[in-house]
Amino acid sequence: SKTDNMFAGEDPITLESEHPPLSEDTKKAIAVYKSNPCEQTKQGVLQALNEAYDIVVQTKKENLEKYTLDREERIDRWMHTILSGKLPPFMSLEGDGKEEERQAVEDAANQYFEDPSEEKKAQVLEAFERYYDAFLKEQEDHLAETEEMREERIADSLEYFISDQFQPHISQKNSAGLEDVLAEIICNYISMGAEILPVNPEARVTEREFNTAILEAQTAYLETSSKETEAVLRDAVTEAFQTAYDVRMEGWSNAEQKGDEAAEALLHKMTDASFLENQYIELTEQRNLYGRIDRIITFGSNTYGNWTPRMSTESNEFALLLEEYKVFPTAENEQALQEQFYDLYYDMLSLQKTHLDEVQLNLDLLADQMVQELQE
Repeated sequence: SKTDNMFAGEDPITLESEHPPLSEDTKKAIAVYKSNPCEQTKQGVLQALNEAYDIVVQTKKENLEKYTLDREERIDRWMHTILSGKLPPFMSLEGDGKEEERQAVEDAANQYFEDPSEEKKAQVLEAFERYYDAFLKEQEDHLAETEEMREERIADSLEYFISDQFQPHISQKNSAGLEDVLAEIICNYISMGAEILPVNPEARVTEREFNTAILEAQTAYLETSSKETEAVLRDAVTEAFQTAYDVRMEGWSNAEQKGDEAAEALLHKMTDASFLENQYIELTEQRNLYGRIDRIITFGSNTYGNWTPRMSTESNEFALLLEEYKVFPTAENEQALQEQFYDLYYDMLSLQKTHLDEVQLNLDLLADQMVQELQE
């Protein structure tokens, strides 16, 4: 049932933004360069980017160390979930390259459910260990890639942030609060295929490729304004919009197919205040160009600054139920929370399909508006 594992043990996997925000120091350094573009202020931007990258690398190292130290505790927690007759939360994940290990866990768990012997329990434990080791290897690979790509990524970032294409906004207060955007947090989850993954390298690569292509096309147009350079710029922007649409449409389809299972997994996460706060930051921080294009496709507008989220009334109602359940965790309040959440989830699932259908009809118009902005 929908309530069976609503408050199951935490999975070690947490969501990492596809479009990570700039640090305040980086935004300030860029703003200083924009007001006085010279070699000294350019070096200030480079220094800020290097410092920010150091933090990224150090965070990944600390996370890997924590994941390694937590190995036995996490596996033990998963075993307790199996002993209670359930599968751990990570079994609902897809597309992260560990499908074979998860299938082995599922097979071993099903055999244990049929024959709860010590031998079958040991097989489940072995499958968990293989899955967790694959997870650690995945994190090690992400860290190695981050370190190896340092110079290239910083160089690309520097070129983009000092270009005319990027205009920073410092500490702009968002018009929508956390309680207003809970339905949009659901939308974000649906748009990612109802998945919570630690990192999406493919999405990062796509973002860098489109930002580079659009920047080069814009630079060529501003240097030599012609029908040919304008066409190249338009093609780059149009392809970015089409790709963002295709990705989010595929995500919606995957979420729809997963049904109640996907909704249930998110309900569990939305009772976690830190998860909601991280999601709010993810939605409302400034993004680079492809990140903004993705937001326009996903939410209908850039969600940074002056933003009117959809279903804000329903979001506030759900926020009140979350707070009430937190203070008075009764069965009655839990039931009310679940009913409101599932209504909200499926209403957003339907609304998002309507939105994406409208976006598909207006992709050329959206691209034209972006091209006009980049030509100014």
